[in-house]
Amino acid sequence: MKRFLLLMCLLLTFARPALAEELPDEVTALLSAAHPDHTLAQVVSAYEPVIAVLSKEDEHVLCIAEKHSGEWALTVDNPTALRRGALPAFLWEGGMSLFYRYGDEKSGWYYDYHAQRTAQGWSQVDLIAYDLLNNHEHLVSWAEDGISVVVQSCDEDGNATDLYQAYPPYPQGQLAGKVNLATFDIEAFPAGMGELSLQAVLDEVSPGARAVDGALGKAFACLADMPDGTLRFLGGAWDEEKHTWHVTASTPLPEGTSCNAYHSGGNDMEIHLPQDGESYIIVSLQGDGRWQVSYIGREDWFGFGQNWIYTEDFRFHFGTVSIPLDVTAVDWHALPSTLEEAFSLMQRDDWAVVNNPNPQDRLHLRTEPSRSAASLGKYYNGTPVHVLRTSGNWAQVDLFGVQGWMMRQYLSFGENMEHVESAMPLLFVRDDLPHAAPLYRDTEGNRLTSMKEGSLSVLGVIGDDYYHVMGTYDPSVHGYMHQSDLFPGNG
Repeated sequence: MKRFLLLMCLLLTFARPALAEELPDEVTALLSAAHPDHTLAQVVSAYEPVIAVLSKEDEHVLCIAEKHSGEWALTVDNPTALRRGALPAFLWEGGMSLFYRYGDEKSGWYYDYHAQRTAQGWSQVDLIAYDLLNNHEHLVSWAEDGISVVVQSCDEDGNATDLYQAYPPYPQGQLAGKVNLATFDIEAFPAGMGELSLQAVLDEVSPGARAVDGALGKAFACLADMPDGTLRFLGGAWDEEKHTWHVTASTPLPEGTSCNAYHSGGNDMEIHLPQDGESYIIVSLQGDGRWQVSYIGREDWFGFGQNWIYTEDFRFHFGTVSIPLDVTAVDWHALPSTLEEAFSLMQRDDWAVVNNPNPQDRLHLRTEPSRSAASLGKYYNGTPVHVLRTSGNWAQVDLFGVQGWMMRQYLSFGENMEHVESAMPLLFVRDDLPHAAPLYRDTEGNRLTSMKEGSLSVLGVIGDDYYHVMGTYDPSVHGYMHQSDLFPGNG
């Protein structure tokens, strides 16, 4: 059903005022007694249930009268359900659903509020906000855990075509008791992610913390004044399996630290230390659920991980960084400002990359130091490995958590890694899948997460079914994916 256009047409058709004398006399008396200084501005339904709007200047009261045991009673008498000013367009559909709309094409938005009549009374109010410019609809509703927001793409007729983004439920304690139609507060109810209260989230998941500034998205990131008097970074990640928020607090930040919430996305936060001025440090949520320093923009710009440095020429340089980057242990004063300082903190002697003489070849990762041992996969030039020990012509390596053996002659160690050109293919998550593509921990079907989009570098090939992959821009995202879920382009 083309619900967007249909609802708009129905609202325009039915959104007309009815005459006061159309109401049952008993209902007119109830309304007059409840609001003697108001006038009847609009009748949405003149029959049971009677739905009417009473107004006084630019303030409006939504009233609903229903029969109980043959007697009329006001079941909804709500002065906060409607905005001040112009009345919305109303639709009473099928005797069960009440819709009312604000917005217009000129503003680029429509806001459709909806409540359902049930045997137990009137339901909670939910909202569909239509973004006409981007052809998106934002579904905002109250769930047991807080406010849920789902964004869907729409076609030209307003039909939802694809899930664009589903956000985790965010606690919003200030809305408790204000979401059923009888008590609904339209000014307090958020019209999307941008109107959620960060402080309300912290009140639930980190009691005592006072939000300074931050951003909400698929995760949340903020600066907060803590009960112990320190300023800290707080990062929240939603655990879908346990249906709860996991909150990470950083080591204390220097007094005077600020953040750029506008350019932060919930999964990351741009932090400005007092001595940095316009320079910045970015903290990001990693694929394994940790929050760590991920980029530095000071005298030089570079990406940072516990096992890599990412430079402006779009290259990863692998090794072990000697200082902690995890926010729970980081020393904010010890972070480097230049690439030279960053590389001086990296140990590379026990790292190597695959280096086949023929870039078309791939190197086996074997279960034992023998060419007859079972293969765990065949890996492309440029694949980084952490060398655990050597034995003759073989090196035992850790390859993103998978341990096995590789022939030493096909590995380049330490600084020699810089001269190896990567042969890892760049593939994209298919955009024509009926579901998000699973990213697995192993080839046994143990799922880590799912990916709807994005590019991945293929480290190696495992049989005819799996690729071993890492994130093109974030090696903390790594695992196994079905070969059929990836392809060379994204369109």
